[in-house]
Amino acid sequence: MPQGGIDKGEDPWMAAQRELYEETGVKDIEYIAEVEDWIAYDFPEEFRANLCGGWEKYKGQAQKWFIVRLNGSDAQ
Repeated sequence: MPQGGIDKGEDPWMAAQRELYEETGVKDIEYIAEVEDWIAYDFPEEFRANLCGGWEKYKGQAQKWFIVRLNGSDAQ
């Protein structure tokens, strides 16, 4: 599942399309639906304490999920 931040001036759907293309090369999609609420999670402190390389500062995130249909070829 591609994921990334929302750039200034983007709405979540625009960001989802951009991230999908940047991470997979897929462009030809059709919007079907989206999860109504944001899905948020936090990494527990005891888990973060065992991470390194900058990840120990990562606390979690909120995600917006979309259902799309691929209209292009499987080669995408």
